[in-house]
Amino acid sequence: MSRQLDVITLEMTAEARELVPDAATEYFRASFRIVPFLQEYVIRPVETALKQKPGFSDTKLPRKSPHVGKCTIDDVVFTVTTTRALKTPSLQEVYNNLNAYLAFLREETEGGKRLPGIVTVDEKLFVRLSDILDHITEFRERVLREGISQSLKHEAPDRYQTDDDTIVVPLRNYANLSSSSGEMYVRALRFVKRAKERTIDPFEDALCTATGYSKENIPAQTVDTYRQVGPHFFWVQNIPSDNPSYGAIINALVHETPTKKVTKKTGELVLVREGIDDPRVRIYRPDMRGGAMFISLDGLQRRIEQLTGEHTKRELRQPIHPYPAV
Repeated sequence: MSRQLDVITLEMTAEARELVPDAATEYFRASFRIVPFLQEYVIRPVETALKQKPGFSDTKLPRKSPHVGKCTIDDVVFTVTTTRALKTPSLQEVYNNLNAYLAFLREETEGGKRLPGIVTVDEKLFVRLSDILDHITEFRERVLREGISQSLKHEAPDRYQTDDDTIVVPLRNYANLSSSSGEMYVRALRFVKRAKERTIDPFEDALCTATGYSKENIPAQTVDTYRQVGPHFFWVQNIPSDNPSYGAIINALVHETPTKKVTKKTGELVLVREGIDDPRVRIYRPDMRGGAMFISLDGLQRRIEQLTGEHTKRELRQPIHPYPAV
């Protein structure tokens, strides 16, 4: 038997800090019902509509940046800030492109081709430094595009920001930003936050802790752990992950201050270009030829490998796959 609904009533979940059947039931109520429903039915539609309201997009930019727009619904004041932004390639893309470029230079030259900007010194390949710096700059500029970034803030009366044990959601299209959309957005946002803090986060923390692995105890390879809580089943993967800081690697090579002043953070290739004597640049074996600075291709590739090791952090990911009994 089914019936048409006009409202959905949701009850706040209890705390779930232990791996016991009642806590698992609360976890599933929060993570499969309360949070996704409020996020998808109320929160996301309101946020999307508010950000679309000023009429800007990546192809329609504000003349004045930042553009600040305000909208009041149910005594809730929403502020949408739209800023023109240059959307640059990720630093991982820059890193990968640079390595591919250096590998190409080596492969082509060792295959017998004569490439401009490549010389041989003591049977070792040297590459013109300006070509490397220009390649990095040109790659960044080639994939650079202008778009927008947006932020959304709100100010709401205290009467909307109470820790309610029940939320009643009238079933309507909240993307229309009609009356009650503002109040319902604030209440839904707070309800979701509490459900995560009370139930989802502590229960998932308990599941991860029960595996015996943590950021202080990372397995050498992926380890699958399984746990039954009452009738429910949970599969937790413990995945070691090496995460390089591509920003730190690229900055170590080419960082420059806006004033071009040499500092402790100035990139090593910039130091070579400026003729600065520094222990960090010796691996590049700088060699001035015909008015142009050349550096060792071997040295550059080895230094990138060293920097990758220095700026790579071992981390642990623990995705949880829940299988509720129904």
